[in-house]
Amino acid sequence: FGGGMFNIPPGKSGRIKVTVFCLDHEKRDPKPSDEYTIKPLNSYVEDPAIAEVCKLIANDRISQKVAQAIAWNMINGVTWDELLVKNRREYMTGHFERFFSREQLLFAHQVATELRQYVERMGTVVNEESNQMRTQFTPVQSNEAIKD
Repeated sequence: FGGGMFNIPPGKSGRIKVTVFCLDHEKRDPKPSDEYTIKPLNSYVEDPAIAEVCKLIANDRISQKVAQAIAWNMINGVTWDELLVKNRREYMTGHFERFFSREQLLFAHQVATELRQYVERMGTVVNEESNQMRTQFTPVQSNEAIKD
């Protein structure tokens, strides 16, 4: 994308691949055929920590699963214990596939804790021209240790 920038002229459509995560726990999984509307994050959620999660995933600092766990915990109040036993798939054989690994949740919990402390310490600086939340958070541990 050349620094995250792209241009689709008015009246035209385009296809881009982006890493996303859900802001609403328990909604059905989206499909590639679903229509999406791009809108400012702060029109949906005002938590500056979630804005930081978006920046971290956009800059490949955290994985999609780590971002997802943080979002469901912060926005929807899903506990870390609930996330630990959340199944992605359940098979007729009785086997299941967990949504998150223990390592992903440990890292997500660490990042969420650090984000809350950072936001409390720094506050939110709003750029009046773009109305975007801006902070400079960096997690202590590298995302390289926790892969999907």
